[in-house]
Amino acid sequence: MTVREWCAIHDIKPPTFYDHMRRVQDYFAGQLQSIDESNQMVVSEPTFVELSPAIAEPKPVTYGVASIICGNARIEISEDISEEFLLKLIGAISHAQ
Repeated sequence: MTVREWCAIHDIKPPTFYDHMRRVQDYFAGQLQSIDESNQMVVSEPTFVELSPAIAEPKPVTYGVASIICGNARIEISEDISEEFLLKLIGAISHAQ
């Protein structure tokens, strides 16, 4: 997603986005400087560390145990759905046209 697309979705003008991004960068650039115990300024350099890729355990395939059909849409629900998500889903479906 481009900055322009993100800004359009969030109703923000690109110059405003870039202004805030610059402010955040300036703030964190200032955090790289600190004072040590002897009141001497220490400038920390950013360090890059190589990370090993995360090993994603595959989720077992679950099949729906219930279906909700609303117009042309069909939603399959599995046994492991949380109650909170199910309530949100029902609320969204009830507002669908």
